[in-house]
Amino acid sequence: MQNLVFIQTIKENKNDPQISVLIREFALSEFRKSVKSAKGGDANSALAKEFEQICEALKGEDLLNRQNVANLIQSAGDALSEAKEQYIHRLIYEKEQIERQIYAQKDEIKNDVRTLLENMENFIRNSDLADKDEILTAIDEKMLCELQMLGILKETTEAAFLTAIEKGDDVKDTVEQIAKNVVLSAINESEASKERILEIARTVCEAASEIASIDQAFAKELISGAIGGAKEALSKKTEKFIEEIKFAPDGQTLLGKAKEFVRLEERFVAMLHDMARSDEPSAAVINEILDESVDSYLAKFKRLQNDVSRQIELQLEELKFNENIDKFASLAGAKFEIAAVFTQPDKPVGRKQILTPSEVKVYAQQYLPAVPIFQPATLKDEAVAEQIKELKPDFIVVAAYGKILPQSVLDIAPCINLHASILPKYRGASPIQSAILAGEKQTGVTAMLMDAGLDTGDMLDFAYTPCEDKTAAQLFDELGDLAGELIVRVLQNFANLTQLKQDDAQATHCKKISKSDGLFGFEESAEQIYNKFRALTPWPGIYLASGLKILELELLRESCERKFQRAGEILHVDKLGFCVSCGEGAVKIIKVQEPGKKTVDASAYLNGKRLKIGDLLC
Repeated sequence: MQNLVFIQTIKENKNDPQISVLIREFALSEFRKSVKSAKGGDANSALAKEFEQICEALKGEDLLNRQNVANLIQSAGDALSEAKEQYIHRLIYEKEQIERQIYAQKDEIKNDVRTLLENMENFIRNSDLADKDEILTAIDEKMLCELQMLGILKETTEAAFLTAIEKGDDVKDTVEQIAKNVVLSAINESEASKERILEIARTVCEAASEIASIDQAFAKELISGAIGGAKEALSKKTEKFIEEIKFAPDGQTLLGKAKEFVRLEERFVAMLHDMARSDEPSAAVINEILDESVDSYLAKFKRLQNDVSRQIELQLEELKFNENIDKFASLAGAKFEIAAVFTQPDKPVGRKQILTPSEVKVYAQQYLPAVPIFQPATLKDEAVAEQIKELKPDFIVVAAYGKILPQSVLDIAPCINLHASILPKYRGASPIQSAILAGEKQTGVTAMLMDAGLDTGDMLDFAYTPCEDKTAAQLFDELGDLAGELIVRVLQNFANLTQLKQDDAQATHCKKISKSDGLFGFEESAEQIYNKFRALTPWPGIYLASGLKILELELLRESCERKFQRAGEILHVDKLGFCVSCGEGAVKIIKVQEPGKKTVDASAYLNGKRLKIGDLLC
């Protein structure tokens, strides 16, 4: 170990009470480098050598004591485990990518073969060969056997449905079970894309419709069972997906997977409506079933879709998927030379308090292995400022760092902060949530030069986005993308930008969000409650004084200006939830959770409490 900065630092700070912290942080950084540079994967030998060299340096300054050695051992273990965990996450990601490539290749092969056979078919059809009909039949059979997986699925399903009709007992229930099993099996055998799932469901429903069009004796039982079974299969697949995403290795993978399940229920019902517009006799039966049951179909799917959305929000919170990773990735993608990364120390996360690195650190380790990473407990340490100064940066970019930069750092180079509001509005710790709470129609990101104040520096440039009806989780993601584009633009044009002073008279400030902010009462307006729900979900969430947590809520816009005699009165109840009067306007509550109990549908909560229309919820 030949790090003169470290040796000089411990000499100057050996009597500082925080010297052990400084040693631990430096050691962790050096151990990480050793793991990354280890040849042939011999990380243990590299760590042991680095440990020995650090101990020698500490011994020379009379700092080789029990506490520091224990810190070194812990840092070495952390560096090794971090590398292994990242490797595992990378393998998982690569596995998913390979699977996608396999499915894509399979589809490509099928399409190529199909094209080949179609060309052959066209040639034979236009020929004058004596055995033309037999050859065409052979080609058709080949296409069916080799390519038409869905055709085979349809034939198999039709045979099973016909057997159920022949038996004649419990036709609807039998067909429903068959359809459910067939759809689930077919989905599990292929890539679970939204289009593929809907294609399989349609194939099964069409099989039932074609039989019903020929033999109408059990038409309704047959079609109803097939639609019901397909619906249950889609529900099961969605429920399985909700469980799977709990273990998504990163936020980007999570959101990528989630796209396949967005509005799946609406697409399924739209598919049924499309089938109902055909000229087949079965179309009338499908229309009848939709008239009777579409609400129940949508209700269950809507609940599952909401479960997906809520799980995603919770998972993003757990994964610390914040806006700074997008900014950092944009810098890297724009080919700026990143001299070093400074990020906060790893923090305990979740119920198990697992020590977890920031997303910026994870990104840098995976994609920028040559860039050094530092995680100082504070930037106020003169040694840290000197460390930054030695890097000779042209700019210091700050994104959601969460700590005040001391003047010693501000003096090194222009410090550009990306703040998630249009300054001077919403200076402080919760600009996104505060903009939603205030009912803003528009928000954005401000690039500003940092000074000694809290978000008071001169403004350089802006990026804007509408925020009406968006949740805080959605805006965190969207503003992250905007901020990434903004910082690249600012750095590329810095010399030509006009610095704008902030008008302090127009400034507003926002505090850090706490659990108590989630408390609300129905005496507030419906719009205020809705904004609070958007801003504070998933954490801390919104809850009544009784502790009842509202997990899903809609604003009834048609009632926003209406005054009710009593706030908190149950106005209407349906399958999806119930409507409640507010100080002004009304909201619809769809899902709730009592303290210490499981999440339940709003209507089930009312039944359990024996509440009805006209009763007060609060």
